[in-house]
Amino acid sequence: RLYCNVQYSQLTEVCILFASVLMRGNRATKSDCWAFKAFESPNYPPLGRVGVEIRIDESLLLAPSKRAFRVFTGLCTNVICFRLTPGFDDAALVRLFETDMHPFGVVLQLYGTGNAPVRGGKFLSVLQQGIDRGCAVVAVSQCYKGALNLQAYANGAKLLQAGVINGGDMTPEAAATKLAYLLGKGYRGPRLRRLMETDLRGEVTDNPDYLPIPADRMPPTLHVVHTAPTPATHPPAVDRDSEGNGDTSGDGGVKAK
Repeated sequence: RLYCNVQYSQLTEVCILFASVLMRGNRATKSDCWAFKAFESPNYPPLGRVGVEIRIDESLLLAPSKRAFRVFTGLCTNVICFRLTPGFDDAALVRLFETDMHPFGVVLQLYGTGNAPVRGGKFLSVLQQGIDRGCAVVAVSQCYKGALNLQAYANGAKLLQAGVINGGDMTPEAAATKLAYLLGKGYRGPRLRRLMETDLRGEVTDNPDYLPIPADRMPPTLHVVHTAPTPATHPPAVDRDSEGNGDTSGDGGVKAK
C-alpha cells in the first residue's frame, strides 16, 4: 500500500521512513542512537506520516525531474568535517592545510548562527591560507535547529570576507555530501560558492524566515516605550506553565509607528 501511495504522490526523491514519519533524506539527521524515533528533520517539516492511513503532504515534495534517473559516482572523497570546540589549538588547522595532501573541501561547524574565535591566534589566517590553496570551506551551524548567517556577527563577517561559504540551514551531512558532489563535478571558485548556497535538491532553505535581521535593516520607527505602573494598577503575578505561557501585560511594551 505504501508503494502504491508513493507512486500516486509522485514521490521522486530520497527519503527516510522511520517511526512512522517520512522525511526528506538530505534534511534528516540521526538524533537518537537508542530510541525508535532515531531520525528527525529539524529544519524542514515531515513529508508525511504512516499510521492507519498513509498521509503525504504533496505541497512539500520536490517536483519530478524532467531528466532520466542517473547516478553520479565520481564524488570527491577528500572532504572532512571540522567541529570547533572552545579552547581548541589553531595548530590543528595549521597541520590540516600545511601539506600538499590538504583536503579539497572542509565543512566547518561554527557556534550558533556563525560565530568563531577569530581574535588572536592563527585561525583566520590559516583558513585564508587554505582557501588560497584551493580548499573550499563551507560553514554550517553546530546547533540542531536554525540557519547559519555569517553576517550576524563581526567574526562571521570576517570569515565571509575570507572566502568561507555560507551553508545556511543545511545539516553537516548534507553540506559534506553536496560539497563532495560539486567538487566531483569539477566546480571551483565563485561557481562552487553559488551552487553551494543555492537549493538544488531541497537540501537548504532559500532566505529562511528565521534568519536574524541585520541591525542596519531594522525598522527605524521601532522604539521601546517604558512605563511605570502605579502600585494600584500593578497586575498580580501569573503562574506560567512549562512552556512559559501566561499574561505578560503591565510592565511595559514595544510600540511601532
